[in-house]
Amino acid sequence: MTIDADMIGMSAHGAEAKDLLPRLEKMSGAGFKAVEIPSNFCIEAPGFSPTFKRELKEALEPFSTVTVHGMTTHIDAHEQPPQPLDAQRLKVYFDLMDFAHDVGARIATFHPLMPHKYDIMLTHRFDDEATVDQHVEAGRILLPHGRDRRLTIGFEAFDTRIADRIDDEGWGSLFDIGHASQTGVRSPYADLTEQAHDMIRQRLDRIVQFHVHGVAMFDGSLCAHQPLDADNLLDYGRIVGLLNQRRFQGPLIFEIVRKGDRLLPFEEAVEACVAAKQRLAAA
Repeated sequence: MTIDADMIGMSAHGAEAKDLLPRLEKMSGAGFKAVEIPSNFCIEAPGFSPTFKRELKEALEPFSTVTVHGMTTHIDAHEQPPQPLDAQRLKVYFDLMDFAHDVGARIATFHPLMPHKYDIMLTHRFDDEATVDQHVEAGRILLPHGRDRRLTIGFEAFDTRIADRIDDEGWGSLFDIGHASQTGVRSPYADLTEQAHDMIRQRLDRIVQFHVHGVAMFDGSLCAHQPLDADNLLDYGRIVGLLNQRRFQGPLIFEIVRKGDRLLPFEEAVEACVAAKQRLAAA
């Protein structure tokens, strides 16, 4: 069994309401059957007209898999989440799930709560039990709403305690392969690929979606969201081999938006994602 090419897609990262529909048409025309809608549409969703939402759902019909990702749906960086968390404080997450349901998505994932958003997203484990507890509590509040809307939901997070403690088939994790690598190699791993491979192996039973992009050295630093070209330092052949071995069947969504420090125009991003899809499919 090999990765289903129809499950390899790209994010509509950077799109605005005025250009989302034509971008989706180009992505479909490029052969993608999986797509991710970014969070700015979820935040704006309560103000969308029924006509726009209907047109968006129709534009998504050529895609067999639609996901929604809350890239900015987090509690303010300078606030400690109240104890206990409540549904009103998490309203933006509920709006995201409603929007995902309205446009026919089957997976909705969220950036974590503040504080320590990036710690949870960029490290495999950290010592702040209170933050883990807050995410578990939030997940348990959100889970019934996701279930009612027939969604699989979860945080973009590497710390396994969140999904393990929620322990529900409707809750998983989004694993960002590039983010797992952009902070450098940690002991005892020999290289970035070995590190990402082992992190995925340990978590795969709880992963519902991957973000895929290259990591390259630029100006002395590791930069993520890069093409899967000769500058990419990750061996995706080994990673895809693991996914095939473990029969992973969820979506792999490209977040390829830069070359070095240059933001790619949309047309170039599509070309880079098409080339990356060909690499993954051949791995």
